[in-house]
Amino acid sequence: MIIFEYADLLDENEISEAEDVEKHAIEKLVPCNAISMLFGEEKSGKSLLSRYFGKSVANEIKVFGKYATQKMPVLCLDLENNTQDIRAFTTYFTRLGSERIRYRTRQTGVPPLDSPALLRLCEREHPLIIIDSMTKF
Repeated sequence: MIIFEYADLLDENEISEAEDVEKHAIEKLVPCNAISMLFGEEKSGKSLLSRYFGKSVANEIKVFGKYATQKMPVLCLDLENNTQDIRAFTTYFTRLGSERIRYRTRQTGVPPLDSPALLRLCEREHPLIIIDSMTKF
């Protein structure tokens, strides 16, 4: 049973405004407050593409020179790649700006997705979260 008060309800103007302003981390590609997934065969470049997306969002750079981004912190929870892979991602995208992607890895400890500490961080920072690889969670 869902409980709400009359004041919690949106009126017709608020509904229209809410529908017109759908926020995206990456225009047309990655909506805010939703789950987007890159999938493909193993070693097909998903991790590289997700880091490009993340670095673009962190620095408010258009993705592929076309899709606008909303600047926000980026957190990568990476249970798949090793330190050498992460260094390579960093090297590939240094030209995109100085704002960095933040990481938790196998070596530093990745919190469970329902971790109270992770949820508090999300409430406070509103980051774009990259999960690599979902099969490891």
